[in-house]
Amino acid sequence: RGEPAARDSLRRYWLAEPGRRDQDPASVAARDEAFHTALVEATGNRVMAQMHRDITDRIRTVRRRDFTDPARMDVTFDEHGQILRSIGRRKADQACLLLRAHVEASRAAVRRITLHRLYLAREGKGGSTEAAAASGVAAGERRRPIPRTGRRSGHAQGAVARL
Repeated sequence: RGEPAARDSLRRYWLAEPGRRDQDPASVAARDEAFHTALVEATGNRVMAQMHRDITDRIRTVRRRDFTDPARMDVTFDEHGQILRSIGRRKADQACLLLRAHVEASRAAVRRITLHRLYLAREGKGGSTEAAAASGVAAGERRRPIPRTGRRSGHAQGAVARL
């Protein structure tokens, strides 16, 4: 099982009542990264955990755009809370479905935010074209989806048991 202090810290932070939630985008982004890292590390798969760290390092700047909108931060708190509740009830399949939906919704939101910023930059309404270009996402760029094998591994069950 995961370390009780770490598990309790995740629960305290992400299950906070709406009026008591952290509203600092940088802080929420860092805690979001720690949340996802804790889930991956709970699988006990060191190779997967290293891959997650490598990917996280590469997408950190783009991913943090999700926390530029207070409504998206609230959604993140709600979704993380649902995932943690599922894990607490030892419902690994439900937690996996919720996590997949959460990651996809976040990815879509970041894409919308990025495209909107590019539009504003091109129209001269909110930033320079250089800033948009520095965002790391070119107009029309598509991210390749992570291939799905269709088979379930024991990693999800193991992670739920360890958290």
